[in-house]
Amino acid sequence: MMTMVKNTNKDPVLEYLEKYPPYKPHGDLGIDMRGLSRYADEHGKEPADLTPEEVEMFKK
Repeated sequence: MMTMVKNTNKDPVLEYLEKYPPYKPHGDLGIDMRGLSRYADEHGKEPADLTPEEVEMFKK
């Protein structure tokens, strides 16, 4: 017969939200993320697929 074991692990989503609260301002990344995302979208790329030269254009 199988016994029930209580899962004492936290929910991964709650752990993430505790570590990175979405409504608390975080430090400046030194890059214009909106501009970078807009540029990637306009050029049919994912932000991760941009070249270092393209990313350099958005550094503050």
